[in-house]
Amino acid sequence: MNHKDLAVAKIILMFHDIKKKGNSLFDVEWQRFTKTVNVLNFIIGPTISHKIIFTFDDGYSSQLLAARYLSLYFKIKSIIFVPTSFIDRNGYLSKSQIARNTNKFIIFGSHGHKHIHLGDLSSYEKNDIYKSSKILEKIILKKITFFSFPHGSYSTKTL
Repeated sequence: MNHKDLAVAKIILMFHDIKKKGNSLFDVEWQRFTKTVNVLNFIIGPTISHKIIFTFDDGYSSQLLAARYLSLYFKIKSIIFVPTSFIDRNGYLSKSQIARNTNKFIIFGSHGHKHIHLGDLSSYEKNDIYKSSKILEKIILKKITFFSFPHGSYSTKTL
């Protein structure tokens, strides 16, 4: 995926965790997620893969299953934004999962290293974005070109 794909997309949807049971403010139940995708596919039709991109924040391991589902059944592209200090933690993606699943439909982007609010960036924290990108580039052996601000927090300094 490149930036041109984003420019062509008409809809960009962002999710956090996709769970087997229970919904919360940031989490969606698997059944509701698949129903949403199927309804969008019905409404948009065969061109859905050119009109929609799914993004997932925080690098939960459940997001990989969702991205694979989108890729396999609908040829829809996904970007999973990973805070690199979360890699290999319980419930989050591992290095091997990231490395094995990087392809033209599943892209990994930076979500910072420590998942900190970047709106009030100190000189120490400036390295957080760079460090995250370098760690991911070592894992996927490609340049990281997508970034999602943790907590949606940014300032003119971070742009």
